[in-house]
Amino acid sequence: MALDLPRITAAAVRLLDEHGLAALSTRTLAAELGVRAATLYWHVRDKDELLGLDAEAICAEAFDIDESQPWRDQLATGLRQFRALPRTHRDAAQLLRLRPPRGPRRLGHIETTTRILLTAGFTPADTAAISVLLADHLLASAVEDDRRAGAAPHAELTRSAAA
Repeated sequence: MALDLPRITAAAVRLLDEHGLAALSTRTLAAELGVRAATLYWHVRDKDELLGLDAEAICAEAFDIDESQPWRDQLATGLRQFRALPRTHRDAAQLLRLRPPRGPRRLGHIETTTRILLTAGFTPADTAAISVLLADHLLASAVEDDRRAGAAPHAELTRSAAA
């Protein structure tokens, strides 16, 4: 089977689910795929890019917002859907919290929240602040939920970035 980004991403998410963020490295991923690390680097520049691909994959589900509903209901629905994302994969909340949104899926979630708030009449500055505050709060609470549930300790992404 040819090595491509969808296959790499699927294997990386599988490793994340099985072993957690601390164990995810380009070396372990290369071994999982049955290739040498150098082959993997042909497709993925470094661990940072790999983690970005994982974050995008976790956020593959688009928000399903009924735009005919009042803005508060739209926002509540979007926030519930966003809050559910970290529950779909091990250490996902930690990954999403530490990875800035760059890809189209994650940015799409932000754009949905922004659209709702702007349509409700919030200023662009308030919309930006509210969006960041809500996302940070939801992800921080998901990390705390994991901690309380006795999930394995989360690793700092920078610690193993060279792996």
